[in-house]
Amino acid sequence: MRRRALLAATATALGSATVAGCLGDGATDGDGTTTHTDAVPENCSETPDIDGLPARPESLTESSVVDYVREFEEVYVVATDDGYAGIRSITVSEVTAVEDGYEVDMAVDGVEPTRTGTATEQPVDATVHRATYRLRGRTLVRELRGHPANRLIWTDCWTVSSR
Repeated sequence: MRRRALLAATATALGSATVAGCLGDGATDGDGTTTHTDAVPENCSETPDIDGLPARPESLTESSVVDYVREFEEVYVVATDDGYAGIRSITVSEVTAVEDGYEVDMAVDGVEPTRTGTATEQPVDATVHRATYRLRGRTLVRELRGHPANRLIWTDCWTVSSR
C-alpha cells in the first residue's frame, strides 16, 4: 500500500514538474481553467515529420496565420490521434496580434473513426476539443484544451520554417 502511494506521489510530482516547465507561469482561474502564458519555450523540437503539414507563411498576417494553423491542426490531429478519422469543422473564436506574431484560439469538431464489432459507444463530444496556437517568429506552440471547460491538457512546441 505504501509503495503505491509513493509511486503515485512520485508520478504526480514528475508530471507536474514536466508540464510546469513547458507552460511557464500560467495561472489558474477561479473556475478551474488554466490560463496560458505569453512566454514561449526556448528549445522546441523540429516540426513533426507528418505528410501534409503546411509550411509557415513567409508573411505573417492575420489571414495567413489563421489559414496556416487551421490546416496544421487538421493534418496534425488526424495524423497523431487515433480517435479522429477527420475534422468536421474548425471554428476560430479569437485572433490576437502580439508583438512578434499571433495567437489563435479555435474549437475543433472531429469525425470519429468507423468502429467495428461491439465497440464501446463514445460520448457525443468525444472528438471535440479546443486548441490555442501561438506563432512567434519561428516558434509554434499548440495548447490542446478540453471542451467546453477549456482546461489545458497538453502543450507542444515546434520550430517551424517556410519552405
